[in-house]
Amino acid sequence: MSLGKKLIIKTFAINSCFGLSGGGDVSTLPHSPRGAPLMFGDLDSEIQTWVRRTRIAGGVMNVRTLKAGAEAVITRHARHRLKKYGGHVEITDDVCRSILRRMGFVKRCGTKGVKQLPQDFDDIKAAFVEKVNNVFTKNAIPDALVINWDQTGVNMVPGGAWTMEEQGSQQVPIHGMDDKRQITVLLAVTKSGVLLPPQVIYAGKTDRCLPKDVFPVDWDVTCTETHWSNETSMVQFIDKVVVSYVNRVREGLPLSQCDQQAVAIFDVYKSHQSPSVISKLKENGITPLFVQACCTDRLQPLDLTVNRSYKELLKQRFHDWYTAQLLETMDGDAEEFTVDLKTSTIKPVHAQWLVSTHQEIGTRRDVIRCGFEKAGLL
Repeated sequence: MSLGKKLIIKTFAINSCFGLSGGGDVSTLPHSPRGAPLMFGDLDSEIQTWVRRTRIAGGVMNVRTLKAGAEAVITRHARHRLKKYGGHVEITDDVCRSILRRMGFVKRCGTKGVKQLPQDFDDIKAAFVEKVNNVFTKNAIPDALVINWDQTGVNMVPGGAWTMEEQGSQQVPIHGMDDKRQITVLLAVTKSGVLLPPQVIYAGKTDRCLPKDVFPVDWDVTCTETHWSNETSMVQFIDKVVVSYVNRVREGLPLSQCDQQAVAIFDVYKSHQSPSVISKLKENGITPLFVQACCTDRLQPLDLTVNRSYKELLKQRFHDWYTAQLLETMDGDAEEFTVDLKTSTIKPVHAQWLVSTHQEIGTRRDVIRCGFEKAGLL
């Protein structure tokens, strides 16, 4: 059979498959849909609409808020699809990033330099561990009197300092943002696995900036102009939290150990090294030991386990609250599905999250002790 006849036969076969007449001209062939099916199916467009409305209204948009928004949209229209209600849909960070990429949204914020470990870090760690353990051995210090403290900045709205916006946008408005949306939480843990009451520092000049009737009485809740620790706030924390705890432990020891030495391990932050802080510690029989700069994320127990777990729990509480607020808005008559994230609204709610988070972390003694183990101090 000639090549021409073969082409004619193939053309007729193709035409008949697609319902074309024998003499029809085939210029294109139909094809199957390309790419993976959308995770949220027909609700994908509903979620995208919510994202755009939120940004038009000046709301913060990031992976955390998108997860809450997507959960609210699906719960409203088809909650049976969600995994936690027996369905197959799980809203992950990767899925949310995929939605934002398909919408042409990009992260709009500055970047920070990556911390570099010293080249001789292994030698630094060995010397640090040896020094600390020598102090433990020389003074026969019990685990309950080995204290590590560290302060960390906590956002009232997770990721609130940045948002996602369509690529090429010249203006990126964010409503409800101000200079007081971050607070400082000063955590302290012991080698025995105890989480001490924290110090919580808000930005302000008087106590009027503090949430009312939320925190336990043994917490040290205060304020500074910048919300960061200073020499005064550190001395206050040592007096109210650290010394009080150390004295209670000493009272439970035999009389021969009533003057038992304690150890405080902390980084070289400026307010930690002030003369009044060091003097206050030594007056109360507490030996200060410093973690070398640029090594805190590898040598400080709190940085190795507790801080991350603490912040993740706070983020989860924000997610649950944000989802509930969106559902309430969607069930009402509001035209825009947005949540009020102003400081005046979020501050008292965030204070409640702090209390519940601290109580939960306090029960995880294994997580606390794991930090000391990773630092080589257990």
